[in-house]
Amino acid sequence: MHRLRVRGVWPLAADAHSRWDEPGSNLGAILRRWEPRKDDPYDPPEPVDLSKIHSRPVAKAMRFADYNHDGNATEFLLQVGVMAGGRRLGVLVGVSPRHATLHAFGTTEHPDRPVVLQFWEWDKILNSSDRTVTMTDWPCGDHGSEFRREFSVRTGAGGEFHVVKRQFSCPGDGQQEKLLFEETE
Repeated sequence: MHRLRVRGVWPLAADAHSRWDEPGSNLGAILRRWEPRKDDPYDPPEPVDLSKIHSRPVAKAMRFADYNHDGNATEFLLQVGVMAGGRRLGVLVGVSPRHATLHAFGTTEHPDRPVVLQFWEWDKILNSSDRTVTMTDWPCGDHGSEFRREFSVRTGAGGEFHVVKRQFSCPGDGQQEKLLFEETE
């Protein structure tokens, strides 16, 4: 990642409302330097007092934790996108007993393809005492969805991940949902 200074860009833009994917933008990815506050305007009408922003704590880019439950807090989340409604997507980056160099975590079945999950899903995996976590990440009716999608994530003893994605029908009243497809990530 390159360090980039751009005049005229709101310095906290690289959050859920990132501007790097706007049409005509050639900024690339932006890593924020200062922590935003809840009362910060998204698109301020007046010039921003940069001295107030510069006096804020520096943002932590890496918050290490033991997401893969191998006993070592050597992983951190890296945001790679945003879905509808501001749902942040991230990959897990770090080292593990089986892969001692810095890498994005894939699955046992597809080790070179990073696992991309919503931040809340990674948090659920982190905070679970179970080795297998199943969660619905797209419920029936969400943004007009006509299916329900769930992920089952299992962590192995060596820190590896196994991910199964399932999609179910959204039945009417009194009907049972049906499995539409299932795939191993």
